[in-house]
Amino acid sequence: MKASIFTLALLFIFISCDKPNTTNVASDDAVQVVSSAYFSNVSTDDYHISAANIVGDRLEITVNAGGGCGELNFSLLANELVIETSPEQQMIRLILDDQDICEALLEEKRWYDISSLKIGSHGTVILLLDGFDGRLEYKY
Repeated sequence: MKASIFTLALLFIFISCDKPNTTNVASDDAVQVVSSAYFSNVSTDDYHISAANIVGDRLEITVNAGGGCGELNFSLLANELVIETSPEQQMIRLILDDQDICEALLEEKRWYDISSLKIGSHGTVILLLDGFDGRLEYKY
């Protein structure tokens, strides 16, 4: 009897955590340009970036993290140093401050205003998003 209850409990956990709960968060926060020292040493809680793309002056990031009992606090940081290539490259990093003790798999879509990363009035900047392998080309 105990084995059956245990098996049912495990089955329920696996089924309920099979797919992440997707939430669209209309954050539209601006990217924060920070010193190289701060950028290199800032700590973050665990997350996974499943998708990222640029639409106009906004970076949309789909991120997975553990939570479910409270708010996940994300911020987007950019290193103040620009890599002088053609086109220029800018290192950016998503930071999570997770004060949520729950561990359900959540998926959130967040948007960030990246217009402050423009170099000149028109051009292209390659954004190097830490933890994301895709190419993010910001054309303006």
